[in-house]
Amino acid sequence: MTHKKIVEEEREAVLDLLRLINRDDGIQELIRDVTILVRDWTGCEAVGVRLREGEDFPYFETRGFPEEHVRLENRLCTVDEKDEMIRDSEGNPVLECMCGNVLCGRFDPTLPFFTESGSFWTHSTSELLASTSEEDRQARTRN
Repeated sequence: MTHKKIVEEEREAVLDLLRLINRDDGIQELIRDVTILVRDWTGCEAVGVRLREGEDFPYFETRGFPEEHVRLENRLCTVDEKDEMIRDSEGNPVLECMCGNVLCGRFDPTLPFFTESGSFWTHSTSELLASTSEEDRQARTRN
């Protein structure tokens, strides 16, 4: 694909995103349509958006994840055997996995899967797990 074609596709995706944001359909419809746009634009197999609910960040919208994954991985907060939130030394809930890393600002921008501002990206979770340690990933990686 030529550089010109890539730039044109990115421009169209940004315009589509701006059109979505400027609609007055409500938050549920907006996030649903944005997840579809992001999935289609990036070619990602699955996209999810988490929104804060109390002290946790459950999925608000998903595209492409199996229902079982969404059900099992909906919470980011670590819980004990009594299903109570585990808290750190400052009383904050312990948030797991890469989503928890991003939300808590736990990232090392020198690692190839974090951006300079703390976003996370991988083309292959399997390759990421095979080529890094839990210490590199800075949290227990879940499903």
